[in-house]
Amino acid sequence: MRERFSLGVLLLAIVYASLLFAAFGAYDAPWQVPVFFAALLVLVAVAQLLLRKLSMPRGVSFLAGGVYLGFWAIIWSIQFGAPLWKLVVGILFGAPILLLFGGLLGYVAGVLDSSLFLFHDAIRDSLRAKRVEREALLLANGQKPRESPFDD
Repeated sequence: MRERFSLGVLLLAIVYASLLFAAFGAYDAPWQVPVFFAALLVLVAVAQLLLRKLSMPRGVSFLAGGVYLGFWAIIWSIQFGAPLWKLVVGILFGAPILLLFGGLLGYVAGVLDSSLFLFHDAIRDSLRAKRVEREALLLANGQKPRESPFDD
């Protein structure tokens, strides 16, 4: 089984997050917007990690996004001072809509999370192939390739 999480994945995740914050910053979005989406990406990734035995990553992403949006709807309602009865009625009647739109957001976040791993695998495989080619060329010329502490 291939190693899925490494320092390279962490660095790519930081690049993804910086691109996310830069994109929203370019449109002068308030700081809460990129934080909302960054937290969604992290939540979906953690949910997929913790519930990987279910073998349904799309379903887990959908559920995590729906629960996350529902959670934030409650937080925003409390923050803006909605009366309790409006909050309860809003949750009861708005839950299917929140689950649907939150699920779609979660699904998109899952696609972005998986693209992170695919991109990392493509870079790693490309670098590994170049290293093997370079070592084969050195061996063909009678030279010994250097040993690197960073080899697999």
